[in-house]
Amino acid sequence: MDAADLVEIPARRFFLFGCGAAFVLILLAALAFLWVSNDLLGRTLGSLQTKVEARLAPDVPEYERTRLAWAFDDARRAVEGGRADGEELRRLLERLSELARRGGDERLTTDEVKRLTAELDALSGLGPAPPPGEPDAP
Repeated sequence: MDAADLVEIPARRFFLFGCGAAFVLILLAALAFLWVSNDLLGRTLGSLQTKVEARLAPDVPEYERTRLAWAFDDARRAVEGGRADGEELRRLLERLSELARRGGDERLTTDEVKRLTAELDALSGLGPAPPPGEPDAP
């Protein structure tokens, strides 16, 4: 063993320690992201709710507006609780983004609001709400 071999040993140890530390940091970052990802998705849903509600047509009845707000709240709780289906959530977020990006004078009709409410209810696992005037099923 010569002097060149002795010089490389601490460098290898330092390199291995650095790689190990980097791996641990990446693992911690991934775990932190998984921990807060549902909260981030819930906040995204809340932001899209604000944008979509601003696009409601003036003739949408107050009942449908209230149902939509409740459906958004239920869906947000399902997402934050980790109970929402990932594929269904992806489709719904794409649809909400599309509705939020509509042109300035394009408004959501009552039928679109009903459809969106049903989609949000399905995401939250509650199923569609009964039509107005009908009693809730037991």
